[in-house]
Amino acid sequence: TGAIKNASPQRKVYLPEGRWYDYYANNFYNGNQTISYNTSNYQYPVFVKAGSFVPEYPAKVKNTTEQKNGELNVLYVLSEKKSAYQLYQDDGVSKNSISSKQFELIEFSSNGITNAGFDFAIHSNGGAYNGKPLTTRITLKIPGIEVLPKQILINHKTVAVLDATEIKGVSTGEQAIWNLGKQQLLTIPFVFTGKPVELQIRW
Repeated sequence: TGAIKNASPQRKVYLPEGRWYDYYANNFYNGNQTISYNTSNYQYPVFVKAGSFVPEYPAKVKNTTEQKNGELNVLYVLSEKKSAYQLYQDDGVSKNSISSKQFELIEFSSNGITNAGFDFAIHSNGGAYNGKPLTTRITLKIPGIEVLPKQILINHKTVAVLDATEIKGVSTGEQAIWNLGKQQLLTIPFVFTGKPVELQIRW
């Protein structure tokens, strides 16, 4: 029998209007166009629209019973427009969490990027549920930050930011980190207690 020819790794992907972030390749694309995307090595296209918030749990889990609510990463893709997102959390097992009001809503919002920088806020509805952690360590991840921020404030207190452009590896600790691996990614760790959090990033 003849050898089976390999299928082309290129696939056509249409991107609607807006600005799109390639989740795996760390690239940005403008919308209203069809692009050719390389799907070799089992890489499939995942695009996140500007202004979106994507919650990510650091540890891989098979279902909600394995989920640890004490740690959370939040990917935010910068946009010039205001945007907001509500994260719903409960104990992961109860069937009547909503009707019994055993849940929490955490809202993430941004005023949009400007020449000066941008503001970011987190608010909770104060909801409670069985097993709710007293605190949650949140790491805000913002790709596409081209310059080292001059100042980062959390609730009006300055946060140290490390320029990791020439560093191969770091321990995050309590500081913000920019451009590790020359990825133009800004990560900001902080502890969320349920009280409002206001972040200000200035260029």
